Amino acid sequence: MVPTTPQSARNGSMAEILPGTYYIDKIIRPDVPNRKAIFVNEIGALLYCINKGIRHTPRLAMVIKSKGENFPRIRMEKIPGETLEYYLQHTGPIDPILAYFFTRQITEFLEDAETHGLVHRDLKPANIMLQPNGKIRITDFGSARYPNSPDITPNGEIVGSPGYWAPELRFQGRYGQNNSTDLYSIGVILYMMITGSTTSPFSSRTPEEWIKKVEDYDAWTKENIIQNPRMPNGFGFVYFNASSKRRDLRNRIHFKRELEKGLAAMIRKGNR
Repeated sequence: MVPTTPQSARNGSMAEILPGTYYIDKIIRPDVPNRKAIFVNEIGALLYCINKGIRHTPRLAMVIKSKGENFPRIRMEKIPGETLEYYLQHTGPIDPILAYFFTRQITEFLEDAETHGLVHRDLKPANIMLQPNGKIRITDFGSARYPNSPDITPNGEIVGSPGYWAPELRFQGRYGQNNSTDLYSIGVILYMMITGSTTSPFSSRTPEEWIKKVEDYDAWTKENIIQNPRMPNGFGFVYFNASSKRRDLRNRIHFKRELEKGLAAMIRKGNR
């Protein structure tokens, strides 16, 4: 079901991932501002997920510091498979039923996270692992917020990846990152799975570019979803409810059951 390749070392903007036979080590880059706080935040978030039994998260996390190293690393279980980002790059559009299966699992994570007061704040295809059996795992909790977590944004900055930021975040100070903004990210991910897009339609090089894109959101949605003959019937309803940009957010789905209902309706209408 899911294509797999040997996992090689991956370099991200904040960390380097080194795979072992049964585990992976995550090393926060020395040049990352607030490095210690991010490290403490991530290991704390992982242990919090394990302690609370939050579904679809890593099941093992510990701190490792080898002899001669100046800074510890985070050791986690090695999850078989590849990222959703890799899947999209090598497979293209995902069948709506499979997209439904993946999205349902992501929303199960979000439901548990909301129950226990955790906000991921960086949901995107690169942080979603697809296992060979089709099950998913959410990864990269360096930006997460949870009860009593360290403050990694003392000046109120938005964390995560701009292409997946909810539109209301452009009104900085009025809206914060919460489970509703995580849900918006899921809407963008769902769009990418259905279309096979390898980047978010709102990916931007600067905050100013991102603001311009989200302010043109309605026109973009009309052209790319409502008037797009390749969009599955019923997808517009699901997408709008997951990704509504209305400032009062009343149109954004908050519960897994409602999103599942919309996706199931989309599939029943023969969207294969």
